[in-house]
This record gives sequence, C-alpha cells and structure tokens, in this order.
Amino acid sequence: MPLAAAAKLVPSRSGGTVHFSTLCRWAHEGVRSVRLESALVGGIRMTSVEALQRFLTRLNQPRRGPSASAGHPLEISDEL
Repeated sequence: MPLAAAAKLVPSRSGGTVHFSTLCRWAHEGVRSVRLESALVGGIRMTSVEALQRFLTRLNQPRRGPSASAGHPLEISDEL
C-alpha cells in the first residue's frame, strides 16, 4: 500500500493519525536505527501492514542499557 494510505493506519499522539511525511522519514531515515521496510513501485513508495507491525514492534522492544524502559506495542488497523 502507498505510504499515504499506511499513514492513516497509525495513530498519533494528538488522537488523529500520523502525517504521510512521518512514514517517509521512517522509511528513509528510520528511528533509533530502525527503518520502515518499503519499496519504490512505479514511482510510489509502498509498504505493508506487516512491515508497519514489524517496525513498531522493533521500536517498542526494551532498549539495552541503563535507560531502558519497556514500551507498550502500538496496534494498527487492518482496514483499507
């Protein structure tokens, strides 16, 4: 699915959904050395629900080190 559609599945802290550019950043730059899996198909950056789930799971795993704090995994909607 296109990143724009995938962005509508991920909740934001303000209660809405994250912006398309957030997923672009996750795919290109990553967060804490974790990148969202994506592929360029016909000029459109695509990802999958499964890739989003893997990305969010990796981000929510306990960090190693003294400042480690366990997070709660985010759930995303399968609707689209």
